[in-house]
Amino acid sequence: MNTSSTDIDQLRNFDHLRPQLGRDGTPCAYYEALRDEAIARQRHIGWSEVHGGFWAVLGYDEYSEIARNPTAFSNTEPTFPRYGTGEALMIAGGPSPNANLDEVRIDRGTVRFLEGDALQEAMRNGLTLDQLNLQAGDQIVVPERRTGGFLGTIGLVT
Repeated sequence: MNTSSTDIDQLRNFDHLRPQLGRDGTPCAYYEALRDEAIARQRHIGWSEVHGGFWAVLGYDEYSEIARNPTAFSNTEPTFPRYGTGEALMIAGGPSPNANLDEVRIDRGTVRFLEGDALQEAMRNGLTLDQLNLQAGDQIVVPERRTGGFLGTIGLVT
């Protein structure tokens, strides 16, 4: 794996929380440019200075190797900012236009862990996922406004 690829120009300022949006309102063109530059330079791993610095992996083979070897590639400390509840929703893809944001809830297994006024207040106050004591496997559920339908899980805490 080539880890000397710290000079991918666009990647130095890559902010995974605030990617550049194109004319279509999505970050697709930005991500494609990052990918294309990585391919052209044959460097699929790069360092971003944003948020105190982190490694970004752009190649499938490199990502696969990292995913299969968590002992070698794990971090002992968090490398990402502490997400607020609302930020976690947006990172997970955000709600659809039909989302009923008044009914957002967090499920833990078969139990509704947090919902209603308590969750709305937590979001208004910007409480982080850690402050809410969320655990791996907790699901953020956003129901649709229409009766009987659900968007399903748009976020899974890992």
